[in-house]
Amino acid sequence: FKQRFWGSMSMFSSLASMDSSCWLEHMKLNLTTGLDPEGIKVRPAEGLSNVEYFMPGFWIWAQIVESLSDIGYDTSDLYAHPYDWRLSPGRLEIRDGLLSRIKHTFEYSYEKHKKPACVLSHSYGDTLLRYFMSWVESDKGGKGGKGWVDKHIHRYVIIGGPMLGVPKVITAVTSGDTSDSIWLPDFAPYFTDRSILSKIGRAQWFRTMSSGSAMLPQGGEAIWGKASKAVDDTSANNNTAYSYGTFMCIRGDTKRFGRKAKKRDCVPLSVIDSIDLMFNRSGEETRKNFDIDEMHSAYSNLQVLGKKHRYKRTWGHALLEPLPQASKLKIYCFYGVGVPTERSYVYKYEEAGDRLNIDTSFDDPGMNIDNGIQYADGDGTVPLVSLGYMCVEGWRSKKLNPASVKVTTKEYVHDPMKLSLRGGPKASDHVNILGNREMITNILEIAGGLDVEGRIHSKIREMAEKVTRIETKSW
Repeated sequence: FKQRFWGSMSMFSSLASMDSSCWLEHMKLNLTTGLDPEGIKVRPAEGLSNVEYFMPGFWIWAQIVESLSDIGYDTSDLYAHPYDWRLSPGRLEIRDGLLSRIKHTFEYSYEKHKKPACVLSHSYGDTLLRYFMSWVESDKGGKGGKGWVDKHIHRYVIIGGPMLGVPKVITAVTSGDTSDSIWLPDFAPYFTDRSILSKIGRAQWFRTMSSGSAMLPQGGEAIWGKASKAVDDTSANNNTAYSYGTFMCIRGDTKRFGRKAKKRDCVPLSVIDSIDLMFNRSGEETRKNFDIDEMHSAYSNLQVLGKKHRYKRTWGHALLEPLPQASKLKIYCFYGVGVPTERSYVYKYEEAGDRLNIDTSFDDPGMNIDNGIQYADGDGTVPLVSLGYMCVEGWRSKKLNPASVKVTTKEYVHDPMKLSLRGGPKASDHVNILGNREMITNILEIAGGLDVEGRIHSKIREMAEKVTRIETKSW
């Protein structure tokens, strides 16, 4: 009872021992329901103090909280809602009543302070908050009615939001591989598939997480590319066999995939093909857990988006669900750039044993391929096109931004200090940006009622223009 499974030294000691199978058993969810396994309950630690540090000495929100306290904020007007990042937003409401509790916090804050709130989110928290803003006004959700968001929220700061998904979700569910884990040996010969130290153990864990459905790459080929070109290709790989549009390239015994190997001696798969492969490998239960059938249009070509009726599950999907009718709301998109970020993959299939894993023997420095992973610009976790497209272009559409909410985009170039474990005050990779001194200053300005000017360092505007040209079939 009350044993800390995530964010503690005991977590690492469990992973380094035979207890890793026990740890994984508690961290996995029920694949059929997406909720708790029978007899096991793991819940997020509550309260502001529990979002400040992941574990002793490793800050998350601490520097932002401390800075806000310097300008007068305290626990009477700072609220935090930790959540179980394994669950989809809908299941978080079903199991924990999270959305209802968030609604109550906003209403209590408005009643106490007589003014709307400024909201900060990081990473998956953005998907959750955008889901909440649709849910809270819906008769099928929070029943707050039209105008609830405009009354209760006046500033929304998105930090490193993966609005159009993250490529590594596909590889994690397919084979248990990401750039964070490929350096690990596969301990499958020594541990059962119930251990996180085996690739199949990791894959099975990821498949139980319904949050993965919200993190799958969205927008299909218009956003993520096809064959020999993608909107974020560089001059080196555009119109080549190494385009990011080849989301997966499978080497080895490729006859099973029904295609011939192309120029790279591998079978190229688009992002849509790769998602299909992921579900074929992970099984029907994963597909149902991810609610993929109803939401398939979110992951297919951009041209078909918006033609479906607005299902409940479009909430939180940036390309399908409009921003709220909240004319007084202002949105700020803050994210880091200049960090190599996994974008596409080289896989190897071995028919003996039916093994499909990232081919860590494949390197091509000229094409930014290292250990079978091809890297592009981003914040080290989320590629640039997912971080910035909605902010600079997608929400300019009246269909997705009917109230013409003002959206300001500011990029922070990653400039880490060499001798700092966390990168120092100019780091802007996915997690350490929460300690970026300039960004924290901007947050304090927004919290104090001031505005912040936008700034673009990357090529996100050029990427967005290419997406528009794809939509009009002129690229």
